[in-house]
Amino acid sequence: MASDARARELVAHASKVIVAMQSNPKEDARMERAKASFNSNELAAYMNDGEDRLHRRRELVKLLQSQPWGDKTSRYFMTREQEYVGGLQASIGIW
Repeated sequence: MASDARARELVAHASKVIVAMQSNPKEDARMERAKASFNSNELAAYMNDGEDRLHRRRELVKLLQSQPWGDKTSRYFMTREQEYVGGLQASIGIW
């Protein structure tokens, strides 16, 4: 019994350390963009051949993500058959 309590204590301490060191990658990216010595929006526009094309690309991404077949969040938890059917639905949805 004493070893169980000791193990729980060690696990609890390790868990606290891990959680304290954990960070949100989106927040990290936002902070790095804020520290950049250049305007990231200008770079994105340059890489997409202009502000209008970048705006159009963002509209298309938003449109595709709003479709039920465009949501890829559960893709890693699907069976092979579900993934195949989802791919078919996406290809039909795009057309």
